[in-house]
Amino acid sequence: MQDDSDTGYAEKLQTFKHILRKEGEEPIQGLAMIDAIQRLSIDYHFQEEIDSILTRQSMLLSTIHSDNNLYEVALRFRLLRQQGYHVSAGC
Repeated sequence: MQDDSDTGYAEKLQTFKHILRKEGEEPIQGLAMIDAIQRLSIDYHFQEEIDSILTRQSMLLSTIHSDNNLYEVALRFRLLRQQGYHVSAGC
């Protein structure tokens, strides 16, 4: 039998997953949230959402122009490479 703290935890987790899905639609916001989640070492709770955001990012990679700021390009490169996506060093 679950107690109130388990129920509250599950509700908060679902709420944050919803926020991540919504924020993940904005490219840099999604990348920044993934980075923060990984740094907190709680990314295992959000693997489905992270995979969805990074899949979208990898598809957009060919349409993203190189005039993006260095932070965004480096973050996208690192996160995609960490998840096993092939990204050329010249992206």
